[in-house]
Amino acid sequence: MKIVSLTEYPVKSLPGIARQSAVVNPRGLGLDRRYMLVDSDNRFLTQRSLPQLTQFNVAIGDELTFSLKGSKQSISVLNKPVGSKLNVSIWQDSSSAVEVNSELSNWFSEQLGQPVKLVFMQDNDVRNLDTEYSQPGDQVGFADGYPILITTECSLNELNKRLKHPILMDRFRANIVLDGDKPFAEDDWQEMTIGDVVLRVAKPCARCQVITTDQRTGERYPEPLTALSEFRKKDYKVLFGMNVIPETVGNISVGSQVKIT
Repeated sequence: MKIVSLTEYPVKSLPGIARQSAVVNPRGLGLDRRYMLVDSDNRFLTQRSLPQLTQFNVAIGDELTFSLKGSKQSISVLNKPVGSKLNVSIWQDSSSAVEVNSELSNWFSEQLGQPVKLVFMQDNDVRNLDTEYSQPGDQVGFADGYPILITTECSLNELNKRLKHPILMDRFRANIVLDGDKPFAEDDWQEMTIGDVVLRVAKPCARCQVITTDQRTGERYPEPLTALSEFRKKDYKVLFGMNVIPETVGNISVGSQVKIT
């Protein structure tokens, strides 16, 4: 089994950036979900309520650059968060963060038609995982619950057989996509080894209406949630993909072989 794609999502719920290689750290791939948009109450914003978040382009390096798809509107600032320290909320969790800067917050507010801030989780800001599925020392960025999400092409192929209109893997916003040899074999995985990197499989990923959002257009359709609910539902949750937690850190690349236990 091997890695066929790697995607880093620096800003929660905005489009990801394809990588040929990535650094696995305790919070995920690179800067994955270290940035997030929050509302006037400092509560997280996602595609669940704002499907138009799919319509931004994202580039992150020494500068942060954002633009609207199909538009010349863009903004670039140095990647040095300088704003005020905030307490932000994600589901029932809270975390410290810093506003990146007021210029970016104002730009996003204008594009989304409501007051928002772009915030960043600094290295000394620690958000712990659900203790039911984690171990002491595990941590996560602004992802819903776990550092890394893994899916397989063969599971998507099985789902697409049940759909009138096949979908792309980007609906599931996975960090690591594997080729696989048996649909949903990942249900039984416990651990993954990629070179020197060891990933502990925590739990299946419960899906929501985000997977009904076309990541290219922002439009929503009933599928694939309806089809998945017919054969991938357990304890009232619709499942696709696995949440994993790094046990060791290091580099991984597209094409890397993956050992499963």
